[in-house]
Amino acid sequence: FESGQGSSYLDDLGIVKHDHPHLTPPVAPLQKVQLRNSTSNKPPPVNMPSYSDLALSKPPQPEPFKLKPPPRPKSPDPPPSPPPEPSGPSGLLLALTRLANMQAEMEYAFTRHMLLKAKQRELRAQCEHMENLPVSTEAIQEELEEMARAE
Repeated sequence: FESGQGSSYLDDLGIVKHDHPHLTPPVAPLQKVQLRNSTSNKPPPVNMPSYSDLALSKPPQPEPFKLKPPPRPKSPDPPPSPPPEPSGPSGLLLALTRLANMQAEMEYAFTRHMLLKAKQRELRAQCEHMENLPVSTEAIQEELEEMARAE
């Protein structure tokens, strides 16, 4: 434990070197500790009554029963105040209601639009079919020929 400068490393740290070869500090002798439950010859504390005093003392007597006076009637409470008048709906509530109504209207309008588009496709197909049909006597030409053959 020697440092390079010739002084003791323990002296640099402020530790005193004892004469003991292992540098252990001296130990103080152990003190005798008295246990709480140990029996001793001490007299009981002064405030404690002795057993003979307890045997001679009388138990406390209960107090005689006393009637309590009847409770006084309470003064009538004033009637409760009426509840406040309901106020109008707040601006936020009005805006949310308007939004919900507009969404419902838009959904209804979209559904109507889709139904009308389907109806339009059906009508266009019918018109296309009608345009391809023969007109005037050409339409009934086959039926006339069949009637003439039958006669």
